[in-house]
Amino acid sequence: MEFLQEPELEPVLDLDTCNEFGFTELNSASWSGNFGRVQELIAEGADVNAISTSGSYTALHSSSWKGHLDIGFTPFMSACWMGYIDLVALMLGQNANVNVKNINGFTPLDAAVRRGHFYIVPLLVENGARLEEVDGFGRNALEKARQMGNRAIVEYLGRTMEML
Repeated sequence: MEFLQEPELEPVLDLDTCNEFGFTELNSASWSGNFGRVQELIAEGADVNAISTSGSYTALHSSSWKGHLDIGFTPFMSACWMGYIDLVALMLGQNANVNVKNINGFTPLDAAVRRGHFYIVPLLVENGARLEEVDGFGRNALEKARQMGNRAIVEYLGRTMEML
């Protein structure tokens, strides 16, 4: 008597599940600037607006090591923070939420402003980033740009806000 053996199946992974550090695979790929992997994950259905969790103690420390203490970064926020304009453009094409806020009210525009990524700021504004949004500390993007001392961003945001 011969028994049929069931084939072994690869486990199905939820693309938007956070790892032990509190990040989705797409968030991690965005953070490291891995454009090819980001494209693959998006093609597989990963959510560009998936928000990371606070994760473990390690996640908070790795976040501070990268230059911020905010948690709740989406893959799109990570790309804006790191200055990966190609990833920002790709995710905008996938309906990334330009006005998403993390737990401190920090937006993708705030990320680009704080890091001085002038070339990303107009792209976000042209795609609907709200200039009047304030974070949990009551500051908008223009105030952050002034605080960071980035004259080009201050001038751009000032002119743009005057036209509103």
